[in-house]
Amino acid sequence: MDGTFDNSRKEQLAFVIRYLNEDSGEINERLINLKECNNTSSEQLFNIFEKICNENSLNWKDYLVGQSYDGASNMRGAYNGLQAIIRRSNTAAIFVWCYAHRLNLVLIDAVSSSVNAVDMFGIIETVHDFINSSKKRVALFELHQEKCYGNKQRKRRFKRVQTTRWWSHDLALNTVLDTFDALCDTLEELQKSECVSDRKGAHQAKCLKENLICDKFLLTAFIYKQLFEIVTPLSKMLQTVDIDLIGVIAVVDDKTRELKNARNFKPLPLNCSKRVPKRSAEETQDEVITDPLQNFKIQTFFVAYDTAIIQIKERFSEIAKGIYKDLSLFSRRRLEEISKNNDLLPKDAFDVFSDVYSKFIQKDDLKREYLQFSKSYFNFEQVKLLPLQLHKSKIEIDDDLSSSLTDEASESETEDSFENNDNKQVKEVPKLHKNGCSLSIVLKVLLISGLSSTFPMLTTALKIAVTLPVASTTPERTFSKLNIVKNKLRSTMAEGRLESLMILSCESDIKIETDQVINDFARKSVLLEKALLY
Repeated sequence: MDGTFDNSRKEQLAFVIRYLNEDSGEINERLINLKECNNTSSEQLFNIFEKICNENSLNWKDYLVGQSYDGASNMRGAYNGLQAIIRRSNTAAIFVWCYAHRLNLVLIDAVSSSVNAVDMFGIIETVHDFINSSKKRVALFELHQEKCYGNKQRKRRFKRVQTTRWWSHDLALNTVLDTFDALCDTLEELQKSECVSDRKGAHQAKCLKENLICDKFLLTAFIYKQLFEIVTPLSKMLQTVDIDLIGVIAVVDDKTRELKNARNFKPLPLNCSKRVPKRSAEETQDEVITDPLQNFKIQTFFVAYDTAIIQIKERFSEIAKGIYKDLSLFSRRRLEEISKNNDLLPKDAFDVFSDVYSKFIQKDDLKREYLQFSKSYFNFEQVKLLPLQLHKSKIEIDDDLSSSLTDEASESETEDSFENNDNKQVKEVPKLHKNGCSLSIVLKVLLISGLSSTFPMLTTALKIAVTLPVASTTPERTFSKLNIVKNKLRSTMAEGRLESLMILSCESDIKIETDQVINDFARKSVLLEKALLY
């Protein structure tokens, strides 16, 4: 659940459910309700939550296994938050603080870690305001893009840096760097052409160009460009629907290692004077760093990467919880290890998982089925899974959370396409699967091989594992549609109509029986029903 203001300044609350298709093993997230909420207290949110569940016949007290929200205190509060109220009636509904929101907080801390970083993003924001404040400047900027790049790249528009928008810093920075030559030419022409008609604008153009070509700006920009290139794939992964917790753990650990490798080289030696005892009426202090490049590396480069690494460790420390350690045993690598030696299975395996989900899981039965399944899993995977479909991305996971979360994690995305005989038309083949996370693969093997009846306890445990929410990004995408459906011209739209249009817009991939809809609509009117009969 998540809330936002619409164009009529009403608080709209989106309610999304995450569930598993037991036939195909696919994970789905669907918007089922959009309600107006004037009071966002945790008690009022719980009342709305309970009402929606009752209206849709959702037995949340028995079958809800997880809940995910952003960092708002009324949602994730440990004592009076919505998640705490729900867990009082259903202890199995564990709370997962949205990982995408956590990563956004990491980014905000990283871009504010040094004076040079603040100045650099401030200059980018000033460029956005300066160019976009005039149609003439926008047209001139597009003209210089044509002169500099021709048809090699599409025309770009400057992006605003917003702390509440995921990766707006990355988009804004890349736009400036990709159009750097055209931007400098635009500012130079504005400086010359507006020196008489608009002296203030000419002065701003001159100052902005001087700041852009400054070594400090360029060095800082490329530092953060490299940092964003490492962390941006993690953000995209966290916003996908079909990722599971084990996949998140693998990718987070992999990106942390990449950040350490990018930062890990010998610090420059500091030529500081030795501190001597302070005598009477004498003041001494350490010698300041005189080399500008040396000072930049220490004050900006190291600070940016150290902040990102520390913040990721702090904000993602929850992955060390006991239930995640139990989930790591379902990974393909752990199954391979246990299949070779059953004695490697820890004595306390599945203790926490069985305690939380005691109404679904019996620990002894789960252990027994797990050991039996591990011996034959890879035979079934070769025979059943691979010939049916090849996943678009794979993550080989090693989830020993007590020592190292992952030993190998790799993701690759390929787009299959074919050309016709004359090589004039290219058609993209639909993607079969977005993320080949390990838990999804294991569950698919169980379902495709028809082993769910043979290993019922293991199947139930895997279903719970992949159903646990990772992020609350689906409501965020819903709000993007909200601005389109309820725009300024439709600001007086009734709530019932808005909710129906939102569901139609957000869940457009669901097939609808047109004839059935027409018949249902006709039954509401005697005249329409007679017309359809003839």
